[in-house]
Amino acid sequence: VGKKREREGEEEEEGGEKAATSSSSTAKDLVVQFKLERYIKHRFEQNAKFNYIEVINAVNEEITVDEFKIDIVKKGEEKEEEDAKTTMDACTALFAGLAFFASENDYKRNIASALVANAMPREPKDRFMELWKSKPKWLLSELEPYLEGMVKTPGMTQEAMLLKYCRVSTNTKAGAGDLYSKR
Repeated sequence: VGKKREREGEEEEEGGEKAATSSSSTAKDLVVQFKLERYIKHRFEQNAKFNYIEVINAVNEEITVDEFKIDIVKKGEEKEEEDAKTTMDACTALFAGLAFFASENDYKRNIASALVANAMPREPKDRFMELWKSKPKWLLSELEPYLEGMVKTPGMTQEAMLLKYCRVSTNTKAGAGDLYSKR
């Protein structure tokens, strides 16, 4: 019985370490997101194009703790197409709600367009108008960060809001998901 209790205590300690690791990961993500948002919001107008690699480097210089540095594979290295897609997905996730890539060509040229969700109108109609002005077609994964800050109408789900303000079309790229555009 004593050994069983010791093993249970060890398992609890391991679980605590896992929880601490995931909370530090969350803290890291919050710090990075805050620094990126502050940097982009204060230096660029909405829809202004900027070199995202330079922004990452500038924000990395602001972050003093080494373990909080932004880990994005540097461009210019020879990569397979799958690695490039993974890197683009990581960049898209990093800049979610702060900026977007208008096309894969813009990503390859290191260009992103600033669009900070917190600086956008809170009313759904106005926010969608600004989104369509910025980019005519969006994937759901790209739209989601911009949907979070909107005024919630009682009984209106995210899906209902998308149905009301968007038109859905099938994306021709395999596995890319549906495209949402202006109604």
